[in-house]
Amino acid sequence: MGFYYPEGYFGPVCDSLVSDDDIALSSERAIKDLGDPVVDTLKWPFPYGDPVGFPTLPPWLTGQICKQRTLDDGTIEYYDCVWTFDGVPTGDGDGNYDVDFFPPTFGDPDFGLTDKFFVPTATPDMCSPFDPDTNIRPITFYNNDGTQTVKYKNERSTPVTYNVTSETNEITESSGTLTAGFNSSGTALVVSGTGTGNLLLKLQWNDNPGTAGVAVDSITIGTTTWTRGDGSGGGAQSGEQIEGFQVTPGTYNITYTGLNSANSPIQVTAVDQNLCLKDGHGSDCNANFSIHSLTSQVAVTNPGYWTEEANKYGVWTNPMLCTLPGEPQTVTYFINICEAGTYGFTFGTDTTGSIYLNDSEIPALTATGGMLQSTSGVSTTKSLTAGTLKLVVSVTNSDAGFQDSNGLPTGLAYSWQRNPGGWYIKMCKGAVCPSSNTSTWVRSGPHPAWSDFMDENAVYPSNQDTMSGVNHTNTWTVDLPNTGTYILETQADNWGSFSWDGTSLGSIGDNSGPPWGTAAVTSTYYTITNATVGPHTLSATVLNGTGNTNWSTNPGGVAFVLRNQLGSVIIRSTDLTNSGEGSLMWHTRMATGYIFSTNSALSQVVTGKECSGDAACVVTEGFSDAGYATTKMGYLKMNDGTILGVGPYVTGYVTSWLTQNAKSGVTYSQLFSQLATSYATILSRKPDASGFDYWIHSFINLNPSWTLSDLNTAISADANGLNVGSYHELAMHTTHNGVEGNYDECGTAIYP
Repeated sequence: MGFYYPEGYFGPVCDSLVSDDDIALSSERAIKDLGDPVVDTLKWPFPYGDPVGFPTLPPWLTGQICKQRTLDDGTIEYYDCVWTFDGVPTGDGDGNYDVDFFPPTFGDPDFGLTDKFFVPTATPDMCSPFDPDTNIRPITFYNNDGTQTVKYKNERSTPVTYNVTSETNEITESSGTLTAGFNSSGTALVVSGTGTGNLLLKLQWNDNPGTAGVAVDSITIGTTTWTRGDGSGGGAQSGEQIEGFQVTPGTYNITYTGLNSANSPIQVTAVDQNLCLKDGHGSDCNANFSIHSLTSQVAVTNPGYWTEEANKYGVWTNPMLCTLPGEPQTVTYFINICEAGTYGFTFGTDTTGSIYLNDSEIPALTATGGMLQSTSGVSTTKSLTAGTLKLVVSVTNSDAGFQDSNGLPTGLAYSWQRNPGGWYIKMCKGAVCPSSNTSTWVRSGPHPAWSDFMDENAVYPSNQDTMSGVNHTNTWTVDLPNTGTYILETQADNWGSFSWDGTSLGSIGDNSGPPWGTAAVTSTYYTITNATVGPHTLSATVLNGTGNTNWSTNPGGVAFVLRNQLGSVIIRSTDLTNSGEGSLMWHTRMATGYIFSTNSALSQVVTGKECSGDAACVVTEGFSDAGYATTKMGYLKMNDGTILGVGPYVTGYVTSWLTQNAKSGVTYSQLFSQLATSYATILSRKPDASGFDYWIHSFINLNPSWTLSDLNTAISADANGLNVGSYHELAMHTTHNGVEGNYDECGTAIYP
């Protein structure tokens, strides 16, 4: 390794310790012949007798030859020694037995160039989509001001994952008359002829940001953008980007970002096929934007096997290259949890899998399917603390029934079109993520007889048909960002009723018939208290007056606006489409690919939404049920990272009890102190509120003869599982490598 570096020296992570002499020799051939003489170091007669051999055996060992050199102190050193057989030196190339079984260690001037190496047989699951440069070589980016920034590439998950779908496009080339070119001002792309085609355009640049600026930063046509550089931390000095989209005859406007003023006008070259873009120095083209190819085609889309949700959030350990049937894929995520509380998880797989939280060996969710059409993922809720959540997913794709005679995957089992693999996970705050839905209702306003509130917010199954005399109901999913009180403002024509999470709030108006009544001009307000974070349902029912089928004189509609206490709008009745993402705080597509960081020592990448400083965690404080102690909401953390026992823990005592006698000879102060000491020495934690109250009740009422020592003994017996119905907490501690201590719900240690 000190001499052979076929691709240069390793980067900072895997650096080999080499000397200056080694570096000086790096341009020479892989193995350097130092020119030392070859001498016999061991030959007949052997000092310990002749070797024993038989005529039928291979040639006998006859000696040893070595290279010889003299060290600085005069010592003779032998090195690169080989055995000889029948007097023939190893490596003489005569085909004798010695060469076959004792290959040469020196003397071959072409070592590494003509050797035959083992070449493995390619199989359907041999793919390497990972970036081999990760954590090996830093990447230099050029900023807009010409300065350089060194960044390191890190996986957003371990190992890296990729966006995947089960959708495929089958492209068939067909005849057509399409042509494309830039207009004379370079502001638009003009496609002429007939048919549909796939157009590819190429942006090439060689532009030093430190010299007279740059020609252009980015070019956009429709939803497709070409960016100087790779878009991560500034533009590289030179490179190219090819992007394409489907076109039909028409004009496609071009939008430039950061276009240099030297391009006035833009120079169109190559008979309308290229745009020459300049920077502020000279007349050379520092960037070229050209038509790369235009192919007429017919595209046939296969909707695939997965649900819309699976195609939207699905990921896999390679970019749809290998299906890996029967091979478990395990990936670790680190997710930012801004606030302690309840979180909902939705998990779908193709084909089977489980997810684990914070090193727990018990799956939080296990799914078989959930990604295929007409199915949905499995869901659950978990109480989480603020901080970084470790989530591990393990998923195995099946062979989809494509097996050989030995039951092993074969053929189409390795085809992504027939057997895609993947999973998706969604996390929502407060509850399980709601499904997306779209209402068929429409805006029914404005109407001259209605208030401005109705004009802006009224909805109904129709805006032309009165549909009178029939109750019409619609339901909205409401994602609340915070726990608290919310105000619902309502109006209706003629009558409306409202419910929150299935509980009626009340009704407004009447069915007196036209005219529309006061409910369409005056608002009624409902207060929703103690509403929790996450998704909720708000339903509205409207009844239009009977006896008139003329919309102009008998319109129908219901209107509402839900606001928080500060007056900010949460949802309106006109929000008829729900993406199901209002409370979504993390999903698997947020953790695919790589992230560039200036931190070379970044050990893990944490994904998820950034926490707002306004949403600082506030610990919930309270009292034990019996009123003996003050408490904080918190949790018990084990040494292996497992979180247990989310609930109130005792952090102090109600002073009014301290001087009173619990029973003869024992004050509450002494009793409280003993409980705290027992929990600390036996269980290494704060007392939980319910346990604290229980042991006080046991000491005073159930066991009036107990001393404080007896109380400590009873707590110890319970911790060791010796009491009837005891929790046996110490055994649980052992399974998790002991207890680390108590933390409040904001993640601050309260013990020790």
